[in-house]
Amino acid sequence: MRILYLLLLTTILSGCLCPTLNEDLDKIQAAVETSNATACETMGETMQTVCYSAMASSTGNLTFCEKIGLENMKASCYTTVATEKQNPEACERIGTAEEKTYCVLQVVSKTGDKTQCNRIPDEKLKQQCLSQ
Repeated sequence: MRILYLLLLTTILSGCLCPTLNEDLDKIQAAVETSNATACETMGETMQTVCYSAMASSTGNLTFCEKIGLENMKASCYTTVATEKQNPEACERIGTAEEKTYCVLQVVSKTGDKTQCNRIPDEKLKQQCLSQ
C-alpha cells in the first residue's frame, strides 16, 4: 500500500487534481479488497500503475507488477513485494543492476538474511552487504 500512497501524493503534488481521482481511488480500493484487478484496466496509465502496484503489494502476485509499463515503476513494484512479502525472488525480475541491488538490500534490511546478498550482481556491493 506504500506505493499507492506515494504515487497518489506525487500525482497530487504535480498538480493533477483530476475530477476522476476519487472514482479511481474507489476502484483501486475495491480491486484490492476483492483481489480483482479488472478495474485497473479501465484507468489511465498513472492510476493503472497505482492500481497494479496496490494489487501486487496486497496479494504478493508479481504478475501485477509485470503489467506496469514504466520500468522504474515496475522495479519499485517488485521491490515493494520483495520486502513486504519477504520474497527475494521478486528482485530477480528487475532489469537494472542498481535497482536489483537496492531491492536485495531492502530485503536483507527487513529480514536480516545476509545470504540474499549473493543476489547482488556487483561483487564490491555484495561484499559490503555481507559485512554489514
